[in-house]
Amino acid sequence: FQSGRNLQGKGAEHLTKGQILRNPDATRLLMGIAACLPSSESGTFLSKGALDEMLRLCALDMVGSSLSQIASCGLCLSITNHKEFGNILENRAHHLYSRFVLLLRRIAAFSMTYMDFV
Repeated sequence: FQSGRNLQGKGAEHLTKGQILRNPDATRLLMGIAACLPSSESGTFLSKGALDEMLRLCALDMVGSSLSQIASCGLCLSITNHKEFGNILENRAHHLYSRFVLLLRRIAAFSMTYMDFV
């Protein structure tokens, strides 16, 4: 997962044009992997660490690169969709609940316009 650019460098020569992994795709993939990890101590540690990195990429100081890309890819719908990650938002006991809520808040707040507040 590389912020603000396509995968390049070592191993990139083996990817065809249709296989390049972009930030929105990588974001969903990372969230999916984190959500599917077991709730053991090591699984929880890994999944929380992965989402913490996503939260770092969605910080306000990243407005010019990752946050704008992630906010414009429809991730709010993915987080709230029951077929994707919505079940995590309904389960306050889930070990990733607070991170998914914070991620949703950051992305939604960035995407809002003046008309959303009126």
